[in-house]
Amino acid sequence: MPRVFGCIAIAHAFLLVATGVLGLVGTGVHTQRHIVLAIFTLFLGCLLQIVVFMYFAVSGKMMRQAIHFGRLDTAPLVQLDRRKRGITLVLAVFVVSVLFSTATGAAHWRSGQSGTLHLLAAGISVIVQLGCWFADFLLVAAHSFVFDRVMREYGDRKIEAAVA
Repeated sequence: MPRVFGCIAIAHAFLLVATGVLGLVGTGVHTQRHIVLAIFTLFLGCLLQIVVFMYFAVSGKMMRQAIHFGRLDTAPLVQLDRRKRGITLVLAVFVVSVLFSTATGAAHWRSGQSGTLHLLAAGISVIVQLGCWFADFLLVAAHSFVFDRVMREYGDRKIEAAVA
C-alpha cells in the first residue's frame, strides 16, 4: 500500500503544479482549463484521502479480528487507534485547505477582482497538502508494517492449531 499511495500522491502533486501553472498564465482559455483541472485535482486529492481512510478502517477491522481470534498481543491495537486519530486529523486539515483554496478561487472567478488572495490561498494549500501526503505516507507505511506482522503471526497461529 505505501508504494501505491506514494505513486498516486506524486501524480496529485504534478496535477497541483499543472493547475498552478495554468492559473498563473491567466488568459481566457487557460482560466477555464485551470478551473476544470483544479476541480479534477480537488476530487483526486479527496479520493486519495478517502482511500487512505478506508484502508485504515478495513485493515484495522481485519487486524482486530485476527488479534481477537488468534489470542495475540493487543499492543498493536493501541498503535492502530493512535494512527487512525492521526489519519483523521490529516484528513480534516486536508479538507480545510482544499475548501479554503476553492472558496477563494470561486470568489476570484465570480468577482473578477485581483487574484492575490487566491494565489496566496493556493500556495498555502499546496504546502499543506504536500505536508498531508507526507504525514499520510508515514502513517500508512508504519501501519502496513504492523498489519503485515500481525497477519503473519495470526497465520502462524492458525497453522500451529491445525497441526496440533
